[in-house]
Amino acid sequence: EISSIFFERLRVQKPRYVYPQCRKIGSLKKHYAKEIIADGMRYCVEVDICSAFELCSWLVYKMGEALAKRVLPPHTIKHYKIRAEEIRKELNDGRY
Repeated sequence: EISSIFFERLRVQKPRYVYPQCRKIGSLKKHYAKEIIADGMRYCVEVDICSAFELCSWLVYKMGEALAKRVLPPHTIKHYKIRAEEIRKELNDGRY
């Protein structure tokens, strides 16, 4: 399952921050469908950046800012939006 691969890589890439990131990802389940989160995890695994930040940024890219504003802390939305725009450009340019 893609979530297992994602979390294994998260542990390797961000060992110091595993628990806070897991809590963050767990909170996303209240607002986003499991299938959408799995698609985001699949993207993260493909680009080999497995983190809550990358997943949240992908969700902003995929699902839009309006939902993100209801889900994510206001002081972090700007950072997610910047990365979401980079993701959009990367996907449109065929980098991933």
